[in-house]
Amino acid sequence: MNAITIVFSSVVIRACCFHYSKNVWKKAKQLDLTKDAITQRHVRLSALLPLLPRKFISEGWCYIMEDCPATDAIQTFNDYMVSQWLENESFVDIWCVHGERHRTTNAIESWHKKLNSAVSKVTPQNEVPGCHVQPGSHY
Repeated sequence: MNAITIVFSSVVIRACCFHYSKNVWKKAKQLDLTKDAITQRHVRLSALLPLLPRKFISEGWCYIMEDCPATDAIQTFNDYMVSQWLENESFVDIWCVHGERHRTTNAIESWHKKLNSAVSKVTPQNEVPGCHVQPGSHY
């Protein structure tokens, strides 16, 4: 992420709330935390952290930890949450989506899908303007 901010200094990097949540639940599933209602609640609250205002994320995590089941799997999950998502303050700024108009990357993914679809339909008779690849060139 550092390279893109060096090249494009005005770029704002944001993470996708959906993908954050997906990764949190994937880890919970690996640790077998999705079958019990109490551990599910713990994971569900952890997955909702990006929706809190940035200044309340640490407080939110403390609130989640107050009512935390005392199991080895939950401890492993909590360690994962801290090391992967909470420890690096600048990374928290990236995945916090409170107040953001777009909380997911759906709009970007849709745009890429349309672009890839248009590019895959390009034939020599229907080439993209400004894109000239010489026969035999190595790209």
